Amino acid sequence: MATCVMSRADWLSLPKIPTSVLTLSVGPACQHWIMLLANVVRTSKQVSGTSSRLSKVSVIADLLRQCALEVVDGTAPADEIGLATLYLSGSLRQRRTGIELSSLSEMPTPPDVGVVTLSEFDTVMQHASELAGAGSSRVRTDLFRGLAARLTTPERVLVLGLLRGGLRQGALESVVMTAVADAGGAALVDVRRAVAAQGDLPGVAQALLVDGPGALDLFRLTVGRGVSPMLASSAKSVAEALTKTGPAGVEWKLDGIRAQIHKQGNDILVLTRSLDDITDRVPEVVELISSLPMRSAIFDGELIALHSDGRPKPFQKTGSRAASRVDPMSARTQTPLTAFLFDVLHLDGADLIDEPGSVRRGILETAVPVVHLTPRLRVDDVADSEQLDAASAFAADAVERGHEGVVVKADDATYDMGRRGAGWVKVKPVHTLDLVILAVERGNGRRSGWLSNIHLGARDPHGRFGPEDGFVMLGKTFKGLTDEMLRWQSAELPRHAVGPTDGHVLELHPEVVVEIAFDGVQTSPRYPGGWRCALRGWSGTGRTRWQARLTPSRWWRRCTGHDRSYAAHDRLPGHYRDRTADARRPAQARIGCQGERSPGALLARRRRRRRPTGCPGVPKPDQEVRTPGTASCRDVGMRPRRSSRRRDPVAERRPCGVVRWRLRSR
Repeated sequence: MATCVMSRADWLSLPKIPTSVLTLSVGPACQHWIMLLANVVRTSKQVSGTSSRLSKVSVIADLLRQCALEVVDGTAPADEIGLATLYLSGSLRQRRTGIELSSLSEMPTPPDVGVVTLSEFDTVMQHASELAGAGSSRVRTDLFRGLAARLTTPERVLVLGLLRGGLRQGALESVVMTAVADAGGAALVDVRRAVAAQGDLPGVAQALLVDGPGALDLFRLTVGRGVSPMLASSAKSVAEALTKTGPAGVEWKLDGIRAQIHKQGNDILVLTRSLDDITDRVPEVVELISSLPMRSAIFDGELIALHSDGRPKPFQKTGSRAASRVDPMSARTQTPLTAFLFDVLHLDGADLIDEPGSVRRGILETAVPVVHLTPRLRVDDVADSEQLDAASAFAADAVERGHEGVVVKADDATYDMGRRGAGWVKVKPVHTLDLVILAVERGNGRRSGWLSNIHLGARDPHGRFGPEDGFVMLGKTFKGLTDEMLRWQSAELPRHAVGPTDGHVLELHPEVVVEIAFDGVQTSPRYPGGWRCALRGWSGTGRTRWQARLTPSRWWRRCTGHDRSYAAHDRLPGHYRDRTADARRPAQARIGCQGERSPGALLARRRRRRRPTGCPGVPKPDQEVRTPGTASCRDVGMRPRRSSRRRDPVAERRPCGVVRWRLRSR
């Protein structure tokens, strides 16, 4: 009979030996602990208690080795390795459980000892996600209450964090991936490549810890299995991007659906950026790829809806086409999609991801008709001013044609699956508007106790959508808010409330102006003006596209003038200081008046503002400061007012006098 020759401490001291080897020396008779949810809770607490990345990796790796040992002993199923990996990454296996946390205000008394295993917890989550139909919400709630009755208080905190989409423990997937490599005795680069090819960290972790490093060889580029797409970093200008990349190709950046297209004989697979299968929804794309002569291929590209003149339709149209589940042939007639390919990862049995970008582009151009390739301009010498000017003109032309901008792709860049590196750099203009906060919603999940989602609006001077000189709502946003900004607005915005401040939504007097960065303007039946700032969200394709952000320097701005009059008024751009030219009113005062100018023209002709220097950031909660904004007093009904604080004669002579703005009614 085999005897146990290794203690728990001995096992944890052997991080580089695969469990398949340990089976030979340990034997099945060795008894170990069962993997409980409490083990994950303990590890998560240890991870959140240290700021050292190496310590976080070490703690997570120890738990994964422990879980692997249980699998070898037969006391736990193999998929618990993947579950532990997922939970420590802050994710559930189920994309959506349907559990409404707002209905769980009253919880049963927690037990003192945790007894729930990882598999039991996953089974409950899976059952909840599969419930549907009348009464399913009540059944789901009862199901979760039954689980919660067996969870200790720390376990409940972990579970609620997983349901809300984050543990706040300072360990993202990259940290967990490093821990997986450490626990399995494999090189991080090999693990990262396997995860990119598989698109599944838990699956890679399970194979590595059970079968050893040799199992990573099974995760390779395979036609018909989606891989994580390569992503691009950002730059403010084409010249800056070329400085990062060196010799490169400058390509149009299309505002469509990122598509990864696989071909194996007559079988076609079309995946989105999040690897959702939309093959049945895009028959025209399937027909195009089927007509190409190659036997097998993996292409990377963009699907976009175009007008008859070649200009792109609003992203709203393209996104809804991919998300629609109506008859594909009918949808194709109403909104046809055009495929533009810009990369090839595999062709007729040859993997190309390790080839330089210029080589892959050359192969792509020989395999696909030029009409279905993204337009491209080569820049061989980044020091040549003529080539730089040509690249900048190429980017400006792309924007003029209605596209997002350009992507600069280094000639020597390999295809880094799932990575955002310096090989690809995107350049696109940023549009901003100064809007008024009309209301704010209380946050939930991690933002519980804070004011989070803000309702944004602009003046409606002619009363087309409400009272004359009132405000019309253009959208909501909650992205781009740091914890510091959330604390500030939670303390400041209630001071501007119209009525009670104890409800879920607080209506505000229009007294706070913020600068919002956005991508475009879309039609919307939900808003009285018929338009909303895009603050864009696509549903159905798995890719979140909220692009709004609050610029901290506009929450609290220091003026840059040399005297008080300049600081209060003259610093504004000239077309805002012009009090007589109604035709030159700023965009936020016109955007609700669709008869004067279309939203597309507003965005195309909007002048970019120069951001002043010396912006100290977000105000502290106890500071009474109003946002100066950048709109003229006349156009948004505002007047400058000096701070009520005691003046400092020395400070008055400095070029940074703080100005407060208040809205006034006409």
